[in-house]
Amino acid sequence: MSVRVLVPDFTRPVEVPGLVRHADGRLADAPEFRRYLVEKITGYERGLRMMRGRMDRKAQGALSVEFRTVHMSPFLKLYAVGDDVVFEGIYDKLDVRPDEYRTAAQAPPRPGAGDDQLLDLIGHGSLLTRWSRYDGERGRVVVARRRAFFSTLWEAAAPLEPQAPGVVSGT
Repeated sequence: MSVRVLVPDFTRPVEVPGLVRHADGRLADAPEFRRYLVEKITGYERGLRMMRGRMDRKAQGALSVEFRTVHMSPFLKLYAVGDDVVFEGIYDKLDVRPDEYRTAAQAPPRPGAGDDQLLDLIGHGSLLTRWSRYDGERGRVVVARRRAFFSTLWEAAAPLEPQAPGVVSGT
């Protein structure tokens, strides 16, 4: 079994997810939140790598896992099962909340920054649409297009590099 995971590159500045600046309502980078997201993605990768090892030791099958990263805001959830089925959804909920990722030791970099709100994209609970190449012409077309879309992003993406703790640019 082969698992390929394409994730946003949160090691570089991005505005969404990010901060809604109190003073002018504009979006800005949230380096501390990106650091949290990098750690979360690294944890997912480590967990799948450990599962691969357990499966191998117990002769439960072969699992290959590869993560790649592309610099873009998350917007689409795309799952391909073999060449036959695709599930797709969107990050369709915005969560605006206090920036709990900024520690008390980190002074706001500018006046009023303490009132900035974190803008997060939420995808859990979103509706997934299932497409199958066996569901007629429309299904075949959608599966082919989504797989081509993923392949294009995959080829343009960089390997997920293990990050040293706290390594995030733009901080």
